[in-house]
Amino acid sequence: MIAEPVVSNAQWTKFFQSISHCESISKACAKAKISRATAYRYYEKDKWVKQQWDQAIDAGREYLEDAGISRAIKGVKKEKGIYFEGRLIAVEVEHKYSDTIWLAAMAARDPRYRKDTLDSKVMVELHKALDRLQRGLTSEEYEKVLNILSSDDMIDVTATNSETAPRQLGTASDDP
Repeated sequence: MIAEPVVSNAQWTKFFQSISHCESISKACAKAKISRATAYRYYEKDKWVKQQWDQAIDAGREYLEDAGISRAIKGVKKEKGIYFEGRLIAVEVEHKYSDTIWLAAMAARDPRYRKDTLDSKVMVELHKALDRLQRGLTSEEYEKVLNILSSDDMIDVTATNSETAPRQLGTASDDP
């Protein structure tokens, strides 16, 4: 019978850190200089290794979840150079958001947000909430925008007269 290779605490530390940083088991094994077969044998036979491994997987999952939620709410900044005659004249900055990641994160936390339990009213409310968050509006400001957009007597935005020009949200309505 062949003796099980001894794995040092330093090797296990590298291994668990790699897993907690969302690296694959193969990559974690390579960094820690542990064979995959040895790692899995330890996982099956050593309670401490199993516990640490599972905790590292959970930490990696939380990291991915946090990153996804950040992408959904804060977006990802994309910069695009604008060139004229071969020279950079401006940089256009755009934020891209992910509704899919946001809904998946909500579904992981609350069964009411899972696809099989959502009705159309809830979906509308979810999209409103995400839209509000992405625009950085308070609930009150967002409701004002929705009311303006849904009213029959919408303001003519082409008006140039200061009396008929639309007002910015949050400004006093009694200005002369």
